[in-house]
Amino acid sequence: MMLSARPRPCPVRVVSRVVSSSASSTAVRVPNRAFGAQRRQMGGRASSNLLSAAAAPSAALSAAACIVTTTVGNGVSNGAIAFMMRHRKKLAKLGRPADQRKALMRSLTTELLRYGRIKTTQAKAKAMRKPVDHMITLAKRGTDWDMVQAMAYLYDKQLVKSLFEAVPDRYSDREGGYTRIYKTMPRRGDNAPMAIIELV
Repeated sequence: MMLSARPRPCPVRVVSRVVSSSASSTAVRVPNRAFGAQRRQMGGRASSNLLSAAAAPSAALSAAACIVTTTVGNGVSNGAIAFMMRHRKKLAKLGRPADQRKALMRSLTTELLRYGRIKTTQAKAKAMRKPVDHMITLAKRGTDWDMVQAMAYLYDKQLVKSLFEAVPDRYSDREGGYTRIYKTMPRRGDNAPMAIIELV
């Protein structure tokens, strides 16, 4: 029996949002309605031969909301759906949307750099360590662009100038870890865990 040397077209696998186009994978776009029609025909299951590698150029021209990849070589071949994992994406939401959370971090960072010591919840204290350390690192470098970045983040422009004058001498022998957190008694009323954060 003669075996054909032509490789069979690989099935299309649905992946999450970002797909890189390279020699081993080709990104194509397919309308959502195509998947819906195919699932209805298969009784709720997505077909593995919905789109082949040969049909990729024509499908790439359609307006699409779903990204699929044609995997060449050793890809997923058991019909599974592959999703990208969100490793190292942990972020303290603090019960606020993104814009309010960023404004809160800017305000807390400004007040800590102004007074050197503030009392807040433990979650906010832990979340604000990163921007505070970043502002001090910018002040230690002391370039003009670093000052522009600090002025864009902190609410007090005069504080930025005094910060850039005092920080190089105070933290010249310290590389990171510019804050210290003390746990205190819970807040009266809602029993929220409180902490005092201060500059080292």
